[in-house]
Amino acid sequence: PDMTPDMTFVQTTLAPDMTFVQTTMTADMTFVQTIMTADRTFYSMMFDLHDILSHDM
Repeated sequence: PDMTPDMTFVQTTLAPDMTFVQTTMTADMTFVQTIMTADRTFYSMMFDLHDILSHDM
């Protein structure tokens, strides 16, 4: 994983079957996950981790 000075976190994974997963978390706890499967199906999920964590408290 790479972490930039402003605490943006990026992780990219490419599986042997060509499934591609990229996970990005920005400093304000916004979380974005992009998935592309071998048959070129594309998913992108975005959610605010800060909101989720504050609901659990």
